Amino acid sequence: IFESSKETIYLNDPLNITGYSQVLKQTETDLVTGEQANITYIIGRNRISQITLKDSTEQELYFTFDGHGSTRVLTDLAGAIVELYAFDAYGNAIGFTPSVALTEFLYSGEQFDSKIGQQYLRARYYDPATGRFNRFDPFFGNLNDPQSLHKYLYTHADPVNGIDPSGNMSIGMAISIAVNVGKVAATGAAIGVGINVIRNIALGNAWHQEIVSAAISGAIFLPVIMVCPPVGFFLATVGIVDTINIWKSIGSNPNRSNSQISAAAFYTLFSILFYFQQGRRIFGPQQSRNGVYVNMLLRPGDNGRPFVDKTGFEVLVYGQSSSSSKTPLHLETIDSITTWLVNTTKIATIFKQKSVRTALMDEGRTTWLEGEILPENLVFLRSIPDIITISKNGKVYLFEVRSKTDKISDLRTKLKNIFDQIPQEQQGGYEVIEPGNLPTIPINE
Repeated sequence: IFESSKETIYLNDPLNITGYSQVLKQTETDLVTGEQANITYIIGRNRISQITLKDSTEQELYFTFDGHGSTRVLTDLAGAIVELYAFDAYGNAIGFTPSVALTEFLYSGEQFDSKIGQQYLRARYYDPATGRFNRFDPFFGNLNDPQSLHKYLYTHADPVNGIDPSGNMSIGMAISIAVNVGKVAATGAAIGVGINVIRNIALGNAWHQEIVSAAISGAIFLPVIMVCPPVGFFLATVGIVDTINIWKSIGSNPNRSNSQISAAAFYTLFSILFYFQQGRRIFGPQQSRNGVYVNMLLRPGDNGRPFVDKTGFEVLVYGQSSSSSKTPLHLETIDSITTWLVNTTKIATIFKQKSVRTALMDEGRTTWLEGEILPENLVFLRSIPDIITISKNGKVYLFEVRSKTDKISDLRTKLKNIFDQIPQEQQGGYEVIEPGNLPTIPINE
């Protein structure tokens, strides 16, 4: 790193036990006097110590961290306290000046650049003064977790319980995702074991035969089925074929028992229900004309139905096209626009008619949470556009389908007034559409 009067060279180790790239040594050279200072760091599961060599004088200091991973104390070889540090929740220094501290590794144990007043978190810099990152988050986010959709928010706005050493995802969020996946896998394992036991009874085998492999298969396939409907439908089809073979086996066995027949009947009922449920996810009544299928399983805790676009990305669609004041052609046009938007493969979320309001109210919320994409005043408008959509890069687009009694000029004025309330960096575009037509404005990813 070059400054006007100083050059700093860092030696990093990307393959250490912490799991993140760490500075092992930094060399600072004064470009005016030529003086040099070397700082060497000892790394274990955390940063253990730093050894500073300057003007033939060596100083070795040891780090003491709190439960959050922040440096609170520096001690010398004798264990005497050299410096104390304190921070607020977001990492702002309390009672000391970072630029004169004896170490750069302070809040959450990460490197603080006092020249710009921001913390280096590898993928991005973090500004404790604002609680925000300095750059756009490349990760789109989890549609089930609105806080994750904010492109600059630090640790889900919960820095007390989270850290983000990568600059991409807080440890708290990663743990939450891992826990949820673990719960789904455990459920899948239980289902796999149960179905395997019933199948074994139907075939006259020992009930515990292949029980371990059944648990492993269930743990693997249930998460896959939840995110990939074609896999679920394929497995359901295999289950139907297996059911037929089981009945053939029972029919050819003169010594069949009542328990075998009962188990086979239960297995058949499960297979049929599973087959129709998975088939509905792909071939249900909301299937698009252009081959984009609708995942009919509602996500827990929200109203949206995830449409899966051609790239496999799930577009969350809120609301239904229904209104006593709209003509069938008007409503059909709204549905056609929705399908067209999904097919662009550039859309993340679609709100149809007043669903942008009910999507919040159904959760008992009265304000649009900080960190979500649409501005609060867009939620409480008296007149909501027919479609509000958000692209994958956070741009907002507004569409209104003209009714027979509407003037195009009035609708354009309405959309422009709404559009002007959206922050400029989030403005994508707006358009008034004639019934039976599709948008003409480009959707930028």
